[in-house]
Amino acid sequence: MTSFKPTDDTDVMPLVLRLLRGIGVWDVPRYRYRYVAVFLFYVFGILIPKLCFGYPTLEASIRGYTELILETNVFAGMLQLYLCYNHFVPLVDELRAFAAIVFQDNQPMLLRTNLTNLNLRIHKYTLCYCLYMCCVCTVYCVAPLGSNIAGYIAAMRDTASNSSSTTFAFTLYLEQGFYWLDNRTSLLGYCVCTVFMFPLMYLCAYTATVKVVAVFNMIKYCQTVLRIVVLKLRLLETQPDVRQRSDGMSESINVGQALYASGWYEYDVQMRNNISFMIMRSQRRVGLTAAKFCFVDMEQFGAMLNMSYSFFVVLKDAF
Repeated sequence: MTSFKPTDDTDVMPLVLRLLRGIGVWDVPRYRYRYVAVFLFYVFGILIPKLCFGYPTLEASIRGYTELILETNVFAGMLQLYLCYNHFVPLVDELRAFAAIVFQDNQPMLLRTNLTNLNLRIHKYTLCYCLYMCCVCTVYCVAPLGSNIAGYIAAMRDTASNSSSTTFAFTLYLEQGFYWLDNRTSLLGYCVCTVFMFPLMYLCAYTATVKVVAVFNMIKYCQTVLRIVVLKLRLLETQPDVRQRSDGMSESINVGQALYASGWYEYDVQMRNNISFMIMRSQRRVGLTAAKFCFVDMEQFGAMLNMSYSFFVVLKDAF
């Protein structure tokens, strides 16, 4: 059972990598077929029904296409990480190599404490978010079952007592038809659709959760790497009182400033050339990009998530 404290304080993103391994995005190559199966589940369970089997009303079509945009963002985003596996592996290897250097006995305790605290915080936040999403998905999946059963029984009683046909419309998990089944008014069609959609809802929640926490973990680790480099350079100047900044891309600027203040002119020519190159490189902005159009930090990433969800809720409530 996963606890709120990682088994190894020096490991890099152990919980996220375990979650990615579960759907075949990370680690053993022979298990990478898993995400192919996951993506096909999305294609045949969401994409094709939403695009090919129509909607009874305009409002239902708007809800259906809104859900399609949201779910496509989830599965296509994870597909991008799956396809960029050859770039993702070197990133994790570099982070692990950096952590191994930081945790050497000859390194200052301040650096080790900084990275250990990061591991503890990220593990706790990731686990709490996963548990929260599991509870939300469970409520989302279970809640409609009771209301649908009670409503259908009431409709059957009305039909029996009034000798007139009463049509009951089931509440669906996603606004879509399900191939040639009548999953809106037929009990058999609804039951068959629910058996298929119930695990699909958990799969959607799992994929979306892993995508969010993977991006969050990578941003925080890359930000911390830059911060520790600045700490190390400042410690070399015997100035340990470093003001830590929350923006990971600003940390690269700190690296250049710390290098410039390190007494570079006292070193030999080769070292001065190396430091000059590092200062020049630090002036180039670093970070994650959104399709190479703009940089994304933690604040922008959170704002985009909130805005996307807000659009979805507004459209869903409006129609």
